Amino acid sequence: MIDETQTVHLRDLRNLGKQGGATARLEDGTELILKPDYAVKKARGYVDGILRDVEFHLPYKSIYSHIRTIKKDNHLVARKTRSPAGFVLRLTGKGYQSPSYRTNKQKGN
Repeated sequence: MIDETQTVHLRDLRNLGKQGGATARLEDGTELILKPDYAVKKARGYVDGILRDVEFHLPYKSIYSHIRTIKKDNHLVARKTRSPAGFVLRLTGKGYQSPSYRTNKQKGN
């Protein structure tokens, strides 16, 4: 049985982006910076024939299935683990707690 309070949702990515200092590493090794509404991928690219630093704004919905780990201030917040339902992005319990998890804990559930 999967504990839904430990599963990372899109709202958790948004909350981590609001708090700041959070990064996500994708399965291909790419590192993204989490912002309140999107993730930022930094790269080098040509703009008007000149090599520059560019930023790609990626919606959370498009990258969620590719996230391998999430870090916040050098704490591993979440990692992709194997479960009977497939691979699931799960919270480690350090550095961030889901608002729904805190609400359920206060109610005594």
